[in-house]
Amino acid sequence: MTPQSTEQRVHSVPPGFYSAVPCERVVALSYATNDLRKSLMAGLPSWPTMSPGSLNAWLVFLGSSPGNSPGDPWNYDPLPSIGVAHGGVAEYVDKKGYWNRIRKYACTIFPELSPSNAYAATMVRNLVPDQSATAPKVDSIMYPAALDVTEILGKLIRPRLVIALGGVRRYTDKAFLKLPGTEIFDRGTLFTAHSGEKRQWCSLMSKWESGDEFLYVSPSGIHPSIPHISLEDTLEFLSQQSKVARDL
Repeated sequence: MTPQSTEQRVHSVPPGFYSAVPCERVVALSYATNDLRKSLMAGLPSWPTMSPGSLNAWLVFLGSSPGNSPGDPWNYDPLPSIGVAHGGVAEYVDKKGYWNRIRKYACTIFPELSPSNAYAATMVRNLVPDQSATAPKVDSIMYPAALDVTEILGKLIRPRLVIALGGVRRYTDKAFLKLPGTEIFDRGTLFTAHSGEKRQWCSLMSKWESGDEFLYVSPSGIHPSIPHISLEDTLEFLSQQSKVARDL
């Protein structure tokens, strides 16, 4: 069987599925079917477990790996969700508070949405599936994984806002800079909560192969389970980047 072309697959999505407006994506997700998901994912690599989110997430957080924070058993469908938010995003709880912070971040980025709809517009995508306390730090593994994830996001999810968390930035910054037409959009400084240490951030503006614009944000010191920047400053920063991404 010959895989469908990108153009053929795009024609079958509900109106607003890849909209620049978050609420339109959430509404379109409610009409997505399992057949649509199969069609859109045809020819793509297998989706890893513990990288949850919706099939058309407006917002994607990038991580190195799922980590190893204890919690309840992970019994969720590994595929991106259709219809509603992925359970891993909407309800999973771990002892380090990672997923509670992800939900807090999502609600801040989408102040106009209910919590359930904010989660339905969100994804966390890891570069590798290794569930360990320390993610691999081997360039020969992680950088190709970053390139692969960048390509997969562009073909399938097409998020409007991509935020790199923690050490993943070392690999994803380079991967996103390789996309044609990518430009440095903005940069600045954040300060750690305890010592006032400077932490740099930058953002890139680019387009997916489909032509959809997006903003990639790479902030040092922001991580759901290892926060160096205060929660107040983190939420203010995320709110600002949400507004920038909407105005592209």
